[in-house]
Amino acid sequence: MEKIVPDIVSSSLKRVELPETIFIDGGRREVSEGDIVAVKIVSEGGSYDKVEAIGGETHTLEKGMNIIGVLCERKAVKGFVGLMPDKAKKGDVLDFIGGGGAIGKCVSSFEELGEPFSVEFLGFLVEEGEKMNVKEFSINMDTELNGCAPIIMVSGTRMDSGKTTLASNLIKELSKRGLSVGAAKLTGFTRQRDRIKMEEYGAVVSMDFVDAGLLSTTNGSEDVLCASKGVLNTVSAKGVDVIVVELGGGIIGYDNVFEVLTEEEIVEHTAYNIVTVMDPVAALGAKNMLGEKNVSIDVFSGPATDTDTGENLIKTFTEVNALNGRKKYVRIADMVEENL
Repeated sequence: MEKIVPDIVSSSLKRVELPETIFIDGGRREVSEGDIVAVKIVSEGGSYDKVEAIGGETHTLEKGMNIIGVLCERKAVKGFVGLMPDKAKKGDVLDFIGGGGAIGKCVSSFEELGEPFSVEFLGFLVEEGEKMNVKEFSINMDTELNGCAPIIMVSGTRMDSGKTTLASNLIKELSKRGLSVGAAKLTGFTRQRDRIKMEEYGAVVSMDFVDAGLLSTTNGSEDVLCASKGVLNTVSAKGVDVIVVELGGGIIGYDNVFEVLTEEEIVEHTAYNIVTVMDPVAALGAKNMLGEKNVSIDVFSGPATDTDTGENLIKTFTEVNALNGRKKYVRIADMVEENL
C-alpha cells in the first residue's frame, strides 16, 4: 500500500467519507462496480476533457493529474460506451469515460467527442485492507413508496432534448408561487451538473441515483426502481410539496427510463407527465410506447416546440398539448399547479 494526495476527488464520491490519509493498493484485484480508485491522466483525448469535483466545480483534464474516481460501465448514445475490466492492477491503462470521475475501458465513442483521455490505474482505495466502494455510503433502496409527494415527471426521447432546462424553469416558477419544491434525477450517468442546476433554480433538496449507490442506471431494472423509490422517499421526507423528477437518457435506451416511467407506484404518484422531444415523429413514438402501458402524456416540450409550427404538428398528430419549456414554462407551471 502507498499514500496518495489527489489533485481532484470526483463528484461521484459526493457521499463518501474519505480518510484523512488516503491509501491505495496497486495489487491485482477483482473489480466491482463502484470501487473507488486512483488514476493518473497519461494521454490527452478529444473534446471530452472535463472532470467534475465534489460540489460541481469542473476542472480541465491535464496530463499527469491524479484523480480519485470510480469504476463503472457506461452505455451512452452521444457519449462513450465503456466496460469494466474483470481485474485491475497498478500500471493498467484504462479510460476516463464520464465527467463525474467514471473510469472504464472505452469500446465505442460518439465521433464528435473524439477519443477519451487515457489513464493509468494506480490502485484501489483501501481501508483496513479492504476496498472502498461508494455503495457503502449510500441511502437505502426501497421497494415501496411511503407517503411520496406529488411528482412532476420530466423525461425525453433522447439526451440533450431540454429536460434539465424545463425542469429547472418549473422549479423556479413553482417556488415563486410559494411551493416547497424537491428535485430528483432518477436515471442517467454519474454527474451532478443537472441536479445542482435544479438546486440553483430553487429546489430545497435534490438527490439522484448516485445517492442510492448507482453510478449509472444501466443496471438491472429492479435495482434502478428500488434506487428511485429510495430517493423519492428520502426527498419526500424533507416535507416538500412536490418533486420535480428528471429522467436522464431517453425512453428507448439502456438507462431504464421506460421502466421508471411505467412503474405502477411511480405512475400513481405522478401528477403531471412531460416528455421533451426533438421532432414530431419522436412525440408520436413516445405517445404510442407509453400508451401501450396505459401511461398518458400531459404535454410535450423540447426543441420540437421551438416554433408554433412544431407545436401545431405535435398537437395534430398526437392529440397532446405541446408547449416550449424555455418560452412558455409559466403556462406549463399553470397546468402543473392545477393538477397538484
